[in-house]
Amino acid sequence: MLHGMQGPHWRDSKKVTIPPSLLQVTPVHRVYVRIRIAFTYPLLSIILCLVASSIVASSINVITGYKMISLKKWRLFPRSLRQLVVMAFWLVLLPLLVLAYQAYQSLDQLSTQAAEINRSTLADARRSEAMIGVALEMERSYRQYCVLGDVRLEKLYQRQYRQYMNMLGNQMAMLANAEYTKKFNELLSGLAKISCSNGIPEPASSKLLEEFSRANNLLVQETRNIIFSRGEQLQKDIADKGQFFGWQSLILFLLSAFLIALFTRMIIGPVKGIERMINRLGEGQSLENQIDTFKGPRELRSLAQRIIWLSERLSWLESQRHEFLRHISHELKTPLASMREGTELLADEVAGPLTADQKEVVTILDSSSKHLQQLIEQLLEYNRKLADGPAEHQIVSLKEVVEGVVLSHQLPARIKNIYTEVQLDMDYCWAEPGLLTRVIDNLYSNAVHYGAESGNIWISSRQVGKTLQIDIANTGTPIPELEKSMIFEPFYQGKLQRKGAVKGSGLGLSIAQDCIKQMQGELCLIESEFADVCFRIELPLTAEND
Repeated sequence: MLHGMQGPHWRDSKKVTIPPSLLQVTPVHRVYVRIRIAFTYPLLSIILCLVASSIVASSINVITGYKMISLKKWRLFPRSLRQLVVMAFWLVLLPLLVLAYQAYQSLDQLSTQAAEINRSTLADARRSEAMIGVALEMERSYRQYCVLGDVRLEKLYQRQYRQYMNMLGNQMAMLANAEYTKKFNELLSGLAKISCSNGIPEPASSKLLEEFSRANNLLVQETRNIIFSRGEQLQKDIADKGQFFGWQSLILFLLSAFLIALFTRMIIGPVKGIERMINRLGEGQSLENQIDTFKGPRELRSLAQRIIWLSERLSWLESQRHEFLRHISHELKTPLASMREGTELLADEVAGPLTADQKEVVTILDSSSKHLQQLIEQLLEYNRKLADGPAEHQIVSLKEVVEGVVLSHQLPARIKNIYTEVQLDMDYCWAEPGLLTRVIDNLYSNAVHYGAESGNIWISSRQVGKTLQIDIANTGTPIPELEKSMIFEPFYQGKLQRKGAVKGSGLGLSIAQDCIKQMQGELCLIESEFADVCFRIELPLTAEND
């Protein structure tokens, strides 16, 4: 547009105009608006996060009145769960607050810079256009004076000359170009007075007017270049700020992530410790060594102290139960022994001959006393197994154990015409010999006494992964669905009663399961395609087995 002003139409125009491009919204202003929008919403989000964190932290108010004495406290602040949560929220939000503050400062700086550039650009553009108009009027007044010789035209020219000099001073301060300043000073010093000859400017003055017009056009072009360079510099500053904030956002995000992981560990760690304490409590292990090692907030330490107190209380109750079982079993054995001796004396007719009815009564007494003795012995055995420590494992020949168990029950199995099939793919196992023998003996005895006459019993073993599986199955009446979850409970007896002279006590499967647990194994009832009842023993394998 500025180049087009050099034509005839530009010289004939009397009105000073401003290019529309200078009055429209510049790209710099659009970038400024985008920056403001981009930083406003995250700032509002951070403020909302602060309000929410304060509400959440205030809502956590765990009130405990139990004084902590033995549990170890954290050496570093905070001491309570509420303080920890509040500090975690604020420290995690701190990097975001720093980022928001710096973003606000940079946004304010860039907005001030953009506003200053827009103001100075508009002022410089208007001054440049005004100088073009004044230069045109100066040349016109100069030539009109040479033709008419009117003094008023000379005064008008001098007034225009001074006006141009004032605008040129401000424009040269913007350009800061010594060469332009020197050239314009030389031209304007030659045009300070009007020199005419024969109604036209003198040749030297005419040449100065042409050079002045060209210099003024160059001044307009240089002004436009400076205006565009300002916009480019602002865009470069915005890009540099954006890159800086990009890296800073990444660093602060990583810092926030690290703080989140740190405080999550500080909160979840004590909770996991309490979970481990509860697991140890459920497994029957002591929590004495947990007293001085547990660390955490005050509320969680108080909870851990109560768990330890509960563990001690349960241990005391368990010891009282064992002591009660020992005492009552011992107290029952003494009168029972007297009953057995009296029954035997009556059966031997030491006190005199017995009638048939009396012999029948003595037989019933003898059978009942034997049953009671068996119940007491099983109760003592059950109590002893509960009090036993960890079993000492060794390599056990599974074949020898199974053969010994089958041989010990050979007579009742032969009476019921039961066939036993043994298939041991895994001949050796890692277990405690006495416990394993007792478990297999109990399961095989149940299979013989509860199994069907002329039925079958299968004993098999196999290795599955790192586990040894031993199955003991038999034909007979299946266990009802409602009783499957209760058969391992102590003293529980189902509807199906044991066949034979000696009745069951309901402790056999419970003792067997406890024995397997002491060997870190599992005893369960499974479904079988070829058997009506099937129990499976699962024992872990070790390197010795492999």
